[in-house]
Amino acid sequence: GAGAGAGAGAGVGAGAGAGAGACAGSYLLEPFTFSSMRLRGGEEIQQLFEDAVSTILDRWTALSLAITNGWGGQEGESRKNELHKYICKKFVEEQEIDADELMQELNEFLLEQFHTDAQDDSCAQVAAHITLLATQLREGVVDEALRLTRMAATSNLRACKEVQEEEHMETCSSKFWDELGSETRAAWEELGWDEPAWNGDAEEPPSARRRWCQLSPLEQTAATRLGFDEKSWDEDKDGAD
Repeated sequence: GAGAGAGAGAGVGAGAGAGAGACAGSYLLEPFTFSSMRLRGGEEIQQLFEDAVSTILDRWTALSLAITNGWGGQEGESRKNELHKYICKKFVEEQEIDADELMQELNEFLLEQFHTDAQDDSCAQVAAHITLLATQLREGVVDEALRLTRMAATSNLRACKEVQEEEHMETCSSKFWDELGSETRAAWEELGWDEPAWNGDAEEPPSARRRWCQLSPLEQTAATRLGFDEKSWDEDKDGAD
């Protein structure tokens, strides 16, 4: 079997393997060094990149399901950590960033370490997200990285309650989009959520920042079906449009 210690490296071998048919665009950049770039307040860009990549991997549905279901044995988390280290080292040391290459490596990683063939184009999406993140940080744009690091500290769902019937006792913030029951998912869709936003790959909908009084009647009805009332909904809302 594949060793956990070679978790990321095993995805860098010869041949792309199955699942490399869908490609994200290539992002070829000039040489750069994260350690020479710093944010105000002394926080290193490199650390911000590492934290943001960790969030992306944590919210990658295919990888999380593989770990949860034990498809790679008992070393799932350590293998994910090795992948994280590999990606961070790759983008710090290499002179080029190529989303296609990373996509192939992610496909190989899932196949070799978890015996999983991601057929949902998620490898391409994750590779494109990480590559875009690195590009933005290189240019001094930190908004997306900061959003991801905040997401790691607090769930993208602020006050989700238990719901009834099929979703009774279901805690929304602990589930991925495709794990939600149909009624729960439909209610969140009324509030503007979709799978990319829920899983952290796209921006939250405006309703996530609006107070109860700013929601439309349809949105208030959907929120009520999810167990919210005005008080619980307004917790931590800034009232932005």
